[in-house]
Amino acid sequence: MIPAKRNPYASAQVNSASPEQILVLLYDAALRDTKEAVSALDAGDRSRKAKALDHGVKVVTELANSLRPDKAPDIAANLSSLYDFMIDRMIRSNAKNENIDLQVVQDLLAELRSAWVEAIRINRTLRNQGAAGA
Repeated sequence: MIPAKRNPYASAQVNSASPEQILVLLYDAALRDTKEAVSALDAGDRSRKAKALDHGVKVVTELANSLRPDKAPDIAANLSSLYDFMIDRMIRSNAKNENIDLQVVQDLLAELRSAWVEAIRINRTLRNQGAAGA
């Protein structure tokens, strides 16, 4: 898994995580990468920017690959379009050495992460209520 490459603690976290937790970890990684790229751009460090954006594109690609159109075709199609948009903006920011598009990507990632966290919370609550009523 992509976040695990950064340190052994991340590896342990990923190996013991549920699919829902892995999804949130991927969003966290993509957010870190875009923030790192903005910081690198501000510092004029093109190498660090390129590395951060390359990793960010890989993370968002992993998010896109995790979509399950067989389970929710409309949601999967909408998310796929958003992921494609984010990847395009990261590549464009890398090529132009500008961080304007990265703020849009960060905002989308943060909003999607928040929505998934809330959906996971609701799903767990419903599962727990179902188990308690059984």
